[in-house]
Amino acid sequence: MRSRTIHSTCYLTAAGLLIALFADVRADSNIISVLSRESELTIFRDRVSGVSWLSFLEEEGKITIFAPTNVAIDKFDRNKFDKLSGDDSKKPWLRNFFVQVRIQPKELPNEQSSFAKGAPKLFFSHYKEDPSRFYVNEALVIRKSPGSTESITVYLIDIVPNFSTFENSFPSADEVLQNTDKIAELKGITVLGFRGRVNYFGVRDSFGSATPSTFFIPIGNFPIPALSKNLVLAHVIPGRVLFTTQFGNDHYPTLSSTSEENTQGARIEVSLVNETIADLTGAGDHHDNHFHYPRHYEAQPPAYILLIKSTQKGPASIGSVLSRIILANVPVSNGVIHFINSPLGLITQSVVSYIQDPKHNMNRFNLFTDILKQSPQFMAELNEKKSQTLFVPTNQAVSVLPNDVWTQYKSNKTELFKLLRYHLVPQRTLTEEGLARSGAETATSAAGVPLVLRRVQCTTGCAYNSGTRSELVVECAGVNGSVVSANIAATDGVIHLVDRVLGAPSHSLGWKLQKEESLTTTQVVATKGLWNKVLDQPTSRFTLMAPDNRAWQRVNENYPSEYKRLVQLPSEAHVQAARVMDRHLAEGEFTRDDLTKMSGIKMRNGETIDIERLPGDQMRLKWNGDICNFVRNDLQATNGVIHIIDCVMMTRRDLIASSAPQVNSAGNVLLMIAPLLLAIFAART
Repeated sequence: MRSRTIHSTCYLTAAGLLIALFADVRADSNIISVLSRESELTIFRDRVSGVSWLSFLEEEGKITIFAPTNVAIDKFDRNKFDKLSGDDSKKPWLRNFFVQVRIQPKELPNEQSSFAKGAPKLFFSHYKEDPSRFYVNEALVIRKSPGSTESITVYLIDIVPNFSTFENSFPSADEVLQNTDKIAELKGITVLGFRGRVNYFGVRDSFGSATPSTFFIPIGNFPIPALSKNLVLAHVIPGRVLFTTQFGNDHYPTLSSTSEENTQGARIEVSLVNETIADLTGAGDHHDNHFHYPRHYEAQPPAYILLIKSTQKGPASIGSVLSRIILANVPVSNGVIHFINSPLGLITQSVVSYIQDPKHNMNRFNLFTDILKQSPQFMAELNEKKSQTLFVPTNQAVSVLPNDVWTQYKSNKTELFKLLRYHLVPQRTLTEEGLARSGAETATSAAGVPLVLRRVQCTTGCAYNSGTRSELVVECAGVNGSVVSANIAATDGVIHLVDRVLGAPSHSLGWKLQKEESLTTTQVVATKGLWNKVLDQPTSRFTLMAPDNRAWQRVNENYPSEYKRLVQLPSEAHVQAARVMDRHLAEGEFTRDDLTKMSGIKMRNGETIDIERLPGDQMRLKWNGDICNFVRNDLQATNGVIHIIDCVMMTRRDLIASSAPQVNSAGNVLLMIAPLLLAIFAART
């Protein structure tokens, strides 16, 4: 009897354990439990809790959840997220984040319907930098939750995708184009002009095709007859669904490449431009002694804007058109739509009208436009040119200029006119394509000063990056700047946006030295023992004779061991580095014109370097029997000027360690105090 009781108790205990085990498995496998294992998903979990359709989903089989993190929801707008997700038990909008299949990176589908009824499909694409991550619409998968189970897979995503635009419908791009005035979410967006051209040319099929594609729809008014069939077709990237986060630096062919109207061989490619906007509230990275140009608005702009760059390729290539994205990442049944503020590829404005148009200049270069208004003489010159290249400084470029710069130019209209003319190349269009062979092009600015546009390799981050490790740089009147938006086409020329005001230095010699690609070795030597700090003194004026990298390479060939200590070993040769750099720095600012009138220049170490005049207004330096030629002159800074030379003024003796003289000095001191020490010792004994 006792044995039966024991056995019955064991059976009951085992059964209880099994029930508890299955209960634990059931508890661990439901959606809320899986989401609760992630501290970064508490907001999403709380909004999902209690929805009536969760249990149905759990019974249907495998589920994939794309869950935005708390940071992503806060960035999206927490109140908006709560409103969209609803307060009732159904919360239909949240269905967009759930898929009734298991999604894996190795078997990534192109598209998949979400659990939301009537909503556009989710589109997937691989993330180039990491094969374990991928995009779902515009959101990037951060990682897979380790709490995922066999039936429930959770991916953390970095932003909240745009699911709200067509909550209860499933339209194609063509249906959106034909009915924007009837769609509540698109009230106020006018596309009548573009819709009319699509219908006129009979190309609705290009926007209604079932092939997943990327569509651009321009809003507002524009010269309708100028929009040809080929340009209309340029608003479709066929066979690629590209949300803004997926463009990268690539250029994508459009339907215009296969258009029958394309009789001249021209084709239009598009790319995405992420253009940084200056911090106009004064919170940006500015020096204390800089002021901020007066603003005409108080609202802080976004950190950047997105533009679509459409470039005409082929024999008739004349530049690019930039169209600002007004509403991005609108998913439709056959891809994604980006609403833009002007048609792609359509060149309708002159240089003057483009830079004065708030649609283009606001938060980008409107500060320079305001400056132009103070020089009617320069504006008249712009209007009379039939072919020209204008370099337009961005708001950031204008706002970092030193305090006294604009004060001087405001009071001297002649100097302002001269400054503005540094930015204009008359009767020529300098484009990026023109640099394809030579890599550089030299012209004469309207001020009569040489202007050079060249492509350089950038070892650090590129301000303007077309998908390569290079950028365009313009140099004029001693100031060089990076081209941040190139080849903006106008009816009478081309515009380049640059990050500096040409002819107006905005940073110190130290900053200038650090940014010059051909002076990287001089920069390394100058930083030894913090010698370069002298180049940042705002109240001093200096002239730096800076050896270029090729000059330092010859030092390496002649004195390899000494070069290694001087350049490649950061903790060594600080005294020697200062000795060499002092021979290349003069107190006082001497431009090229100044040097041509001098026979010699006294350097910081007390030596005088001879200046030899040559025929044709040329000159060179002579030191210790060596000849130094000037490579470039007059790189202007706020506290001086840099001249790049092709030699290093030093000898092997400069590179010998300074320990020997220090020992000799110490020995001399010991010899001097030795008698005193002996006397003290004798007295004590």
